[in-house]
Amino acid sequence: FQIITYPYPNDLQAGTAQRHQALENVFGTPSLEPDVLTLVNMSRDNQHTGKKINLEMKVTVVKHEIPAKGLIYVRFPTKLAYFYTGEQAMVCYNIGVDGSLAPVTCNMTMDKDVTESIVQVTLDGLCEKGCPVGTTLNFRISNIFNPPRVVTYTDTLDIITATKEGYLLEKASIVPDELGVLKATDVSRVVIQPIDARAGIVTDYLFFVYFDAFIPVNVIIIITFPSELGITTEESKRFRLLADSNVTGCKSEYGLSSKMECAIADNAMTITNPFTETYGEGIFTLRITNVKNPTLAGETNSFKLRMQYSDDGQNFAKKE
Repeated sequence: FQIITYPYPNDLQAGTAQRHQALENVFGTPSLEPDVLTLVNMSRDNQHTGKKINLEMKVTVVKHEIPAKGLIYVRFPTKLAYFYTGEQAMVCYNIGVDGSLAPVTCNMTMDKDVTESIVQVTLDGLCEKGCPVGTTLNFRISNIFNPPRVVTYTDTLDIITATKEGYLLEKASIVPDELGVLKATDVSRVVIQPIDARAGIVTDYLFFVYFDAFIPVNVIIIITFPSELGITTEESKRFRLLADSNVTGCKSEYGLSSKMECAIADNAMTITNPFTETYGEGIFTLRITNVKNPTLAGETNSFKLRMQYSDDGQNFAKKE
């Protein structure tokens, strides 16, 4: 008999491992690229920035059976999928023909240069006893996150089958845009509470902001106040809640940085440096001080809240 040596498999060099025609379990010399794996479907269940997602993939083995205990690699372009320390652990599932979910072992490799960005998920257990040619693999990766902002990608998202030693067999690729166009996240809920609701009083306003996405560091918060009443006369437009409040300020009640700063322009309060690290608590509370209530009792128009990136003004989240 003979042996053939290979590069160390953990280098994950591209190559095709295939069964020798004459000898069982003898692998041929790796080629430069793995053969084509048929991609049946790939989808994510949420198209908003920063949201937790389930990523589902279905592929069919074409030419090279996956030996027992073979592996599946899912390789992500940088800044396409995220995981945050302290969050619920990533979980992977085999999806049965009836839609049932069976957990399988998986682990992630993080980008060495981009904090919290996943570059690879390795699934172990989908082909415990081997998967012959024609096998359709249907699986889900859960508890990972969409990127916090819209990004243009030059690399593909790849699904690769491999032997247990790490030699590559077949690969399917998808352009990330085919997963759908990401949109700015909607803030779950905003509760606004004036400390004193009497007409004409100068008081503080509390904003309770609820969300279910991770908020990146480099955002600013913009809160636009409404006109005094729900009418459109020129007189009413002059009576804005912030208009007569040259001493209006802001401070954190919960979850925001003590280093944040606020400024008023065009009846909007802009808060800079609200976060010193990626924030995922689910709620923050902001106090805006010395706001003048409407001079007449009544219902105002809507407030608007936006979170934007400080570098390019791209919306991260909004509530109107």
